[in-house]
Amino acid sequence: MAPATFTLDMSLLEELRLPIIYQNGEPAAVVVDIRLFQALIDRLEELEDQGLLSDPAIIARLEAARADHLAGRVVSYEDALKQLGLESEL
Repeated sequence: MAPATFTLDMSLLEELRLPIIYQNGEPAAVVVDIRLFQALIDRLEELEDQGLLSDPAIIARLEAARADHLAGRVVSYEDALKQLGLESEL
C-alpha cells in the first residue's frame, strides 16, 4: 500500500475562510481557528441543552436545508440582496 499523500488546498479559503486538507484527492480535514472551534462546540452544547438536537421536526428541517445546499439550491446573502435589488444593504 502506498503511503498517504497530503496536500493543502487553499482555493476555498476565500469563500469558506477555512483551508481544507485533502488526502489522496479527497477532503480529509478542515483547519479551524481554536476560537471558532470552541464557539461551535459551545453552540452545539447550548442546542443540546435546549433539546433542539433531538427534536425530529428541527432535524428534518436541517436535513432538508443540507440537501438544498448540496443540490445548489441556495444563494449567498449577498447574492440574495442583489437578486432582490437591495444592493445598497450590502
